[in-house]
Amino acid sequence: MYKLLCLPALLAFGTTAMAQPGSLDAGFGTNGTATFLPQPTLNKMYGIAEQSDHKILLAGYGQAGPPLAMLTRLLPDGSLDPGFGVNGYASTVVGLSGSVGYAVAVQPDGKILLAGAIYNNASENFLLVRYLPDGKLDLGFSGDGFQTISFGTNNDDVARVILLQPDGKMLLVGTATNSVGSTFALARLKTDGSLDATFSGDGKATVSIGSFFTNAFAAVLQPDGKVVVAGTAKFGMSDDVALARLSSDGTLDASFGNGGKTTTDLGSDIDSGNALALRPDGSMVVAGKTGSSRDFALLRYQSNGTLDTGFGNQGIVTTDFFGSDDYANAVLLQPDGKIVCGGYAYVGTLPDFALARYQSNGALDAGFGSGGQVTTDFGNGYDYGFPMLLQADGKLLMGGYSFSSGHTAFATARYLSGLNVGVVDFSAPAISGLVAPNPVGASAVFEFETLQPGLFTLDLTDAQGRVLQTFFTEKELAAGQQAEQLSFHSDLPGGWYLLRLSEPERQLTVKVLVRQ
Repeated sequence: MYKLLCLPALLAFGTTAMAQPGSLDAGFGTNGTATFLPQPTLNKMYGIAEQSDHKILLAGYGQAGPPLAMLTRLLPDGSLDPGFGVNGYASTVVGLSGSVGYAVAVQPDGKILLAGAIYNNASENFLLVRYLPDGKLDLGFSGDGFQTISFGTNNDDVARVILLQPDGKMLLVGTATNSVGSTFALARLKTDGSLDATFSGDGKATVSIGSFFTNAFAAVLQPDGKVVVAGTAKFGMSDDVALARLSSDGTLDASFGNGGKTTTDLGSDIDSGNALALRPDGSMVVAGKTGSSRDFALLRYQSNGTLDTGFGNQGIVTTDFFGSDDYANAVLLQPDGKIVCGGYAYVGTLPDFALARYQSNGALDAGFGSGGQVTTDFGNGYDYGFPMLLQADGKLLMGGYSFSSGHTAFATARYLSGLNVGVVDFSAPAISGLVAPNPVGASAVFEFETLQPGLFTLDLTDAQGRVLQTFFTEKELAAGQQAEQLSFHSDLPGGWYLLRLSEPERQLTVKVLVRQ
């Protein structure tokens, strides 16, 4: 049994004076940015997550000798959490030749998962490490605190994504490479860290697209248990954006694309899908790069894997910053339907963190930064942006690494989104609502007022906009007071969520806390 707590202070509705969306949050780090050195000289960060207590986890690796997979935990203000690991850092020596971290996830019980790769001489394998909430290795996981997975002898296998299923199983997604090429690679583990043989027969699945190399960079788990993987596929000498969808048993979903796969040629030889987000209606957006000058690429696909021609130019949007190379490595959906892409853009000869925000139709959002774009320079060096998340308070947090003064550091920047905390609505007339009683058990009543009739949808989403439960879709409601009886999934993990009531031109979101 769990309780759903709706915070009353977050129900106030309206627009308040605030800094320009896209501005750095002066309450984070030093004027909105913070850097950290887990190791003295070389550190790179690729994963980010927020705990239910709003502490922030950063995943990557540090290197003084062999690379070492690292976790760093920050307090909500961007300072190191001294109660985590050793002075805010946690690492585990695994592998004969080192290890790297690419993704981090938090289980409902507060335990922390770090995924990446383990190096053993000439080969590398998937790596999954589990830590206790204080940063100590969880020796009850797989017998020694970590699990490694090989997709073949002398392979190079790298996990880049962790997906947590509602039943507690863990899905790792990445790339398996051998002497003849590479494939999308997936592995599903039981809660104890052992491979789940109900997934593809042995717990592992691979998907090959294109002629030689297929590389996975992102994945999302749908509410029905299907998983969508995004990355690149090589055809001849050119790379195209590639997606595949697998059913919950690890087999390709024939209803998606062409036999479970789809590719998109954006007209250049370096097209790539680096990030993926699932929309409430089952469609999805992919962010990456394209073009001879490497521009941000944003694509929207319908739920069946075909491009959504109502988005941008026949389903595709490209964005240039300053005429040089731009790479989109992250994408997220705001509760108001806007899309944020993050990565890095070259400003002159040096890369800086870069963000672009779009309206739901793919047009740049002129109210964000400068004409929809923001760049952040950490100093006089190279700043590479990779992971991004929408925090529970509506702020945008981006991570990566920054090189300056002879060392490479974990780098983070936090931006104001312009979202009202807990409630979002950018068009009149407004709607307002209340969840009661407070707190509640497995059910609650959602009371709200509609000032004009419409077709409304009510979802429960996580902070990244992924729909976990849909209560009703396009339900016709008259103007006036409404009351809906809600029943919540009993296996919903603890943490922060958004109850989202929407119709085409209006939206209300209420921040809720689910406790076990």
